[in-house]
Amino acid sequence: MNLLYKYYSIDEHRYSILNLRNSVVVYNSLFTFNDPFEGIGQIIYNREQPDNEFWEAVESNIITDRKNELILNYRIFCTTEHYDNALMWAHYADKHTGFCVGYKKEDIENISTKLHRVTYTSQPYNLKMKSDESILFIKSNEWEYENEWRAIYKLSEGDITHLDPNVGNPDYKNKLYIPHINRETHKPEMLKSEIRIMKYCPPQVVYLGLRAGLGDKDQITDICRNLNIPIFQMSQVHNSFSLIAQSI
Repeated sequence: MNLLYKYYSIDEHRYSILNLRNSVVVYNSLFTFNDPFEGIGQIIYNREQPDNEFWEAVESNIITDRKNELILNYRIFCTTEHYDNALMWAHYADKHTGFCVGYKKEDIENISTKLHRVTYTSQPYNLKMKSDESILFIKSNEWEYENEWRAIYKLSEGDITHLDPNVGNPDYKNKLYIPHINRETHKPEMLKSEIRIMKYCPPQVVYLGLRAGLGDKDQITDICRNLNIPIFQMSQVHNSFSLIAQSI
């Protein structure tokens, strides 16, 4: 079975456990990510037309505009190739207290606009004058340990609401607001969309963190029994820095 894995922490609201119970995954906005360089690129100008393309880029603030466009229009679900990466457990499963879920790659593809392996590089992506979603699959090589695969979901026009630029009492907790110039009226407006998008994606296997609490372990085990999927407990290999999964 060709699986990709997602590491989860368990917060006070226990949303990750609830999502496991409901067999849903969450696509998040680039705005919520922990890497401030996400969506950052560089402009490579056509030297045969230096003035035209340079000033067009300057006048439209193309880099900022492109990032805002990506933040508004795309939601991302991040996965990895391995369930036994100690750094991933530490960074994304709250110091090994969370859990990791395996999903079929095919199931993720079926609910996404695109699924692709992340490319790691030392240089920012070369932006084109038109919007390019490829930048969503580019990260600094400092993140290479993640072995990441990304699923992106592009919002439809119906997912985005056009508002007066002076919208009152915006719900920043659940909604994303991006200032925008309407291309038809050339007037400022505010675009609103959901920060998170949920999609049904049945889990195939669950791994409990090395330091998973007893209450969390019991609750997640019951969920896995009800879903009829295997569950494993991660533990340290004796005299080693490695992790091993043991069936529960």
